Amino acid sequence: MRFKFVFKSILIVTTMSVVIACNSGGKNNEGIISVSGIGTVVAPPDTVQIYLYFKNVSKTAEEAKKAVGESVQKVSDILKTENITNNNIQTLSLSYGIENEYRDGRVVYAGQRAEQNIVVMIDDIINNPEKLPVIMDKLVGISNTSVNNIQFSVKDKTEFFKQSRELAFQKAFEKAEQYAGLSGKKIAGVQNINESNGRDARIVQAKKNMASVSAEYDSGYSNIPTGEQEITTEIRVEYKIK
Repeated sequence: MRFKFVFKSILIVTTMSVVIACNSGGKNNEGIISVSGIGTVVAPPDTVQIYLYFKNVSKTAEEAKKAVGESVQKVSDILKTENITNNNIQTLSLSYGIENEYRDGRVVYAGQRAEQNIVVMIDDIINNPEKLPVIMDKLVGISNTSVNNIQFSVKDKTEFFKQSRELAFQKAFEKAEQYAGLSGKKIAGVQNINESNGRDARIVQAKKNMASVSAEYDSGYSNIPTGEQEITTEIRVEYKIK
């Protein structure tokens, strides 16, 4: 089985929040316009995490442990040939126990079980688009091994967040300026800026790129679209008006 992954260039998107407050009544809030802005940057993922699961059931715990260990070593050898170091490989869980199964409506002993979960991180997949398909082709051929999940992400989001904050502020300012003009006033400065909590923790949401799927379908690989990653900042700004 062959895999191919499709990447897109960076796209910047802005959206407006519909939650707007204009405070002109009352002495404490006089001369203040409160608006919100949302800035979203859409970027192609450059990093992938592959979650692998290994399991073996044997007569003894030692045999099960050995079988799983051999499979893990094969993975390590494959990654080494692709210049992926052990720093990019992490064991998430490791367990040994008794394996039971149902037979004729009752639970019976099946043997000793060994299980291990690891995650492999591959960087710079944009500049090396063939690296991931080659690795995947090799990994799926290892016995006692399952590919549980593949997650794409943007490794360094610093610059993208700067862009999204700038876009959010720009959108907020445009709305404040319009409302000030409609009120016969002008923007005199910024009173307060508040960024919504928790946005950084949930910035990435993959979106399927069906156009790319269609364009690359006959390339010879089984196609798995990488999608796009959304990096969003939402702010509320209070402007002084005069």
